[in-house]
Amino acid sequence: ISNLKLEHHVFLEPYTSDLAGYYKASDIFLLTSNYEGYGRVAVEAAAAGIPVVMTDVGVAIGKTVPVGDVTAIAGAIEKLLADTSGRAVILREQDAFLKTLPATRDLYLKSYAATLDLRRPKRLLMITQKMDLDDDVLGVYHRWVEGLATKFDSISVICLYRGRVEVPGNVVVYSLGKESGRSRLKYIWNFYKYIW
Repeated sequence: ISNLKLEHHVFLEPYTSDLAGYYKASDIFLLTSNYEGYGRVAVEAAAAGIPVVMTDVGVAIGKTVPVGDVTAIAGAIEKLLADTSGRAVILREQDAFLKTLPATRDLYLKSYAATLDLRRPKRLLMITQKMDLDDDVLGVYHRWVEGLATKFDSISVICLYRGRVEVPGNVVVYSLGKESGRSRLKYIWNFYKYIW
C-alpha cells in the first residue's frame, strides 16, 4: 500500500466478527482467492445485497473471473460500477442462488451428508485447521464431523488447534498442539506420528 502510495484509498481494518455494516456500506464485494472451497463471505455479501466479483473457484457466485486475470477483475469492477442494469442482473442471480441454500445449519449438514454415496462402512481421515465447537467461523468443521460420523465406522481428525469438542464415540480428535503453545517442530513431529 505504501509502495503504491494508496494510504488514502486502501484501509486495513482490524478483526471483527460483525461484518454486516461493512457489507451494507460497500458497492461491490471482491474475492480474489486462488483456491476456495465454500466462500462463506461471498454468500454473506450476496445476502446483504452486494454484487459479488470473485475468481472462478469453489462455489463461485456473482460475476466470476479467471484466477490471476487482473484485467478481467478490473473490467468486472468497472462494468458493475458503471452499469446499473448489469448490477441488477447479478443481484437477481445471486438472490436466486441464495434461495437454493438450505434454510438452517442442520438442514445444510443433512443435505451435505446426503451427497455422500457410501455403500459400505469406511474409515475417514480428516485434516483441518481447528476443531472447536465455539469458533464462529471454523466451528462448521465440528458440525461436519458430527454429520459424517453417522456415515463412517470411524473418523480420525487431525487439527492444528483443539478447542471445545463434543463428538460421537467413533470420532477421535488429535491436536498438533497449537492450543498449548507447542513449537512448529513439535507440530511436524505430532503430524507424522498421527499419520503413521
